Amino acid sequence: MSKAQTDCAGETRSPAADPPPLSPNLRRHLGRNLRAFYADAIGEPLGERIEALLGRLDKTRR
Repeated sequence: MSKAQTDCAGETRSPAADPPPLSPNLRRHLGRNLRAFYADAIGEPLGERIEALLGRLDKTRR
């Protein structure tokens, strides 16, 4: 496990709080591949448990 770090202002933050920036080409490449990977999952029906949880969330927002 990683430990939280304290910066000079005394604020605690995780080491992943400031990830190195990705180049625009790499971001496009990752985006295309993730969309292709998950394209089939978008069309599949949700499971009963997830539908029930979403229904409960919807009721609490009203």
